[in-house]
Amino acid sequence: METMNVNKFGFTACIDEKANKKLYLYQNIEKILNNKLDLTNYTQNITEIVFVYIALDPEMLFKENDFTKFRRKSKIVEIGINLNYAELLLATEDETLEILAEAYLQGIEKYLLPRKDFNGNQFYNDVKQLFTEHRLLKLQNEILA
Repeated sequence: METMNVNKFGFTACIDEKANKKLYLYQNIEKILNNKLDLTNYTQNITEIVFVYIALDPEMLFKENDFTKFRRKSKIVEIGINLNYAELLLATEDETLEILAEAYLQGIEKYLLPRKDFNGNQFYNDVKQLFTEHRLLKLQNEILA
């Protein structure tokens, strides 16, 4: 069932030019989450989750660590997760989507599960199920085959 909601799942990236060619694929994930999930099913205290994919050449002087920020006034949570840069550059389109999906789940585990005002376990399970249904994550038996 598709839902229209005012609550949003947003994405952005902190990337360099090489990674830029890959990360436009996050739009696929954004579309799935915004069409299938309603944030009010998990919390009344957050109006938007903005996920920041970080993919910077490790040789650069500038480094960005995983992070979370909560803007109280607007009730927006921002979560940043570093991606494996070398793996990302070599990944096919399907592999890139899997990297992005796994990083999203990692961000939920690291920053949303501990929140007392958020049903993180249910959100994690719902997102994982959606990612599996849309073939963004490999099924365990496909890996073993």
